[in-house]
Amino acid sequence: AVVNETNSGALDNICGALARLIITNVSRVPLEQVIPVFVRYLPLREDFEENKWVYQSLTNLYQMGSQPLLQNLNPVIKACAISLHGNQIETENRSLILNLLQCCHRDFPTECTRAAGELPEPVALTLKQACVS
Repeated sequence: AVVNETNSGALDNICGALARLIITNVSRVPLEQVIPVFVRYLPLREDFEENKWVYQSLTNLYQMGSQPLLQNLNPVIKACAISLHGNQIETENRSLILNLLQCCHRDFPTECTRAAGELPEPVALTLKQACVS
């Protein structure tokens, strides 16, 4: 269903619903199949209220050491940086992204450097600042 959807708002809502499912019942989600598709649609484009759920689910998966997430860390790091740079997350939820980026930088500094190299300079600067703050 997601592959045929083109409306950004609808895709954001699908991502938000999937994120809530991951948060509430991760054991029922086939992460190997879901995560690569999920991260392909990040960052969100219209419905930024869903970012709270998206980044909470990604943080939960990271803390669990989810291999499917770790195998897709580059697009996750880039989505975090773009959301931060574009102020696409409510102030009270910024810490979700900042904490996730700091953990990624601590555990996988090469991935953060690689992601920064693939982003436009202003967004890369936001990423670098977030990783060391």
